[in-house]
Amino acid sequence: MTKYFLAAVLCLTLAPCVAQAQDLTRSVSLEVLFPPTTPQQRNYEDVQTYLLTKSSPAFPYISGAVIRVDWSDFDLGDASSGKHTGYDFKIVDDAIAPWIAAGKTANLVLHTTPYGGPPSCPPGGSGSRGQSGVGNCAVPAWMWTALGASNYVSCDGAQAPNFLADAFQSNYEAAIKALVEHYAHNKSVSYIRVGLGKGGEINLPRGWSDPSTPCGEAYTTRWGYTIGNSNKYTWNAYLEKMLDYEGSLHSSKQLMVSITPVQAPGVNPQEVSDFIAPIAVKNGIGFGNQGLGAMAMRNCTGMQADWCALFERYQGQVPLELQTLGPTCPNCEGGAPPQGQGRQGGWQNRNWGQGQGGGGQWGGQGNAQGGGQGQWAGRGQGQGQGGQQGGGKGLAKLSQMTGPLPPLIPFAVKNHATIIELYTDDWLIAFSSRHPQNKTYGDDYAHAIQQAAQGR
Repeated sequence: MTKYFLAAVLCLTLAPCVAQAQDLTRSVSLEVLFPPTTPQQRNYEDVQTYLLTKSSPAFPYISGAVIRVDWSDFDLGDASSGKHTGYDFKIVDDAIAPWIAAGKTANLVLHTTPYGGPPSCPPGGSGSRGQSGVGNCAVPAWMWTALGASNYVSCDGAQAPNFLADAFQSNYEAAIKALVEHYAHNKSVSYIRVGLGKGGEINLPRGWSDPSTPCGEAYTTRWGYTIGNSNKYTWNAYLEKMLDYEGSLHSSKQLMVSITPVQAPGVNPQEVSDFIAPIAVKNGIGFGNQGLGAMAMRNCTGMQADWCALFERYQGQVPLELQTLGPTCPNCEGGAPPQGQGRQGGWQNRNWGQGQGGGGQWGGQGNAQGGGQGQWAGRGQGQGQGGQQGGGKGLAKLSQMTGPLPPLIPFAVKNHATIIELYTDDWLIAFSSRHPQNKTYGDDYAHAIQQAAQGR
């Protein structure tokens, strides 16, 4: 990692090494989502060979990488007293260094609460400064003391904070400001997406609205969480407050926010996203959805958080980002399980996106809690960088729900997406001869990426 750090320092002083400035509002930017950042992680060597090497076919089409940043990675404190003591960005700097050294941009996604987590935090890298044993390595260990036991609860295997608590908001706001200021003059950092709920998104923990569970009792009864279509609902008011705060920073880096479905019985899951999108735009904050998949091509409302209509309304005003729900499934049809390795009868012969889908998508707690990044990214945290190391049945299901990549990319471009985040595996399917699916699907995946890079 030292060689990358030194190369990055040199690149910041030499114009040819600095990533070209991107127009995130109008041109299409293609990003590598959550690449492995240490040699111990899966696909690390293939990323160096097939994505980061300047002579590789993929290199011209890659704008940069999206790097997960846990709050605990840089915000230090005394766990015994619950007091902040300083900031140290070495973990983040090390993670982005290879991409800067290659002349690419780095984009940061700030997390406070994972979608499930390991019992122990990793020995190094992102999450290594968190508190082991609570299923959440993203919150600084000292913050649990600062919050006190009355302001956190276990939900879905991970300790989750009371986001409405003054101690949470004041310290998180300070951390956001410190992150923005630290990278203010780094030309190779392009955008920062601030997670305001679970993952890098706006979702609440799974089960938050069920008062019969300890998780739901805390969020609904003790802390008074509600969601809806205005700031009279407590979660909406919190999101509005945080977005206004981010706007007040006048960041030189583009700030982004997620619009993902927030669920409760009887509430349309797109209501919160419809509420916050104009607030984000007012503050110059871009927004995006982390659930691009086969469902969106049939019905872009409800569980897709209405992103198609919102992108149509705000195109050209702020950057508009899409991330696939999970790594794509080349041999799945329309979100169905794989149909074998053959290509006949697959997505190539289907008429995608022509229907409007069925109703009843938001009557209760549906299968999807939100965007793909959050659904599984935290599962592999014990090995370092997001869900690239984890997955299992949950990852396979998300991949099936996502479907194949080639129909999704032109759909995203047609609907005004200016930032498209693709999982590392999908880049490797397209460009790595070592990937087991490259021989069958590589040409089609590569063609879709090349077309998107040309704005088509």
